[in-house]
Amino acid sequence: MIYSFTDDKKVKIYPKDFETIMGLGSGAFGKVFLVKKNDQYFAMKVMKKKAFSGLMNLVLCEKEA
Repeated sequence: MIYSFTDDKKVKIYPKDFETIMGLGSGAFGKVFLVKKNDQYFAMKVMKKKAFSGLMNLVLCEKEA
């Protein structure tokens, strides 16, 4: 679940709100999918909590290679 701020309102956004187009790849912490919502495309990273327990700071600071 992600929070989006629109017009000073906090709106919950769930993965089910997006249409999955295709898989883009996978890495050490999860998989990346191309998704679509309201004619806009996004990359969504899907991770399992057990896979990175204790490594939260590393995951949050991960940069593009």
